[in-house]
Amino acid sequence: MFTKEDFKTEFNKSIEFLKDKLAKIHSGRANSSIVEDIKVNYQNFDMPLKQLASISLQGAKTLIIEPWDKGAIQAVERSLLQANLHATPNTEGQKIWLIFPSLTKELKIDIEKQIHKYKEEARISLRNNREEFWNTIQDLEREKEISEDEKFRLKDLLQEVVDECNKNIDEISEQKIKNLE
Repeated sequence: MFTKEDFKTEFNKSIEFLKDKLAKIHSGRANSSIVEDIKVNYQNFDMPLKQLASISLQGAKTLIIEPWDKGAIQAVERSLLQANLHATPNTEGQKIWLIFPSLTKELKIDIEKQIHKYKEEARISLRNNREEFWNTIQDLEREKEISEDEKFRLKDLLQEVVDECNKNIDEISEQKIKNLE
């Protein structure tokens, strides 16, 4: 039957989704994860930036992007501009400098809204997974594969894991908001 680990394995996907989304949010510091998955249309193919260039950090607010092919510089720069990163790319020779400005109050508010949006998406995913598990548990009880007592034991276990995951989602989101400079 279902164990706590079965529930956690499925629910951790929602938490990983949230962590992945939050890692890509500009929080006042440069971070390669903000740009590495940006799609660049180069030679009629959409490719993640990390497959076209090296991305390095210089200081707390600057990323240096160095395309391996000189011909990709304009495509990379265009994609960075379209990505709405709140940073302007500057090209110098073979390198693109992406300098992240300090966050304004207005930008912090926008970023907090984005964080709350991703947090809510993770919670919705969690609720949907809980509903699927609960429906499966009810079906098993109707088909007499588990007892009514077992059904309610699993329901309590399911809710316990959901509560842990919701707490984790809250902590991750609040930490990201705290990290906004």
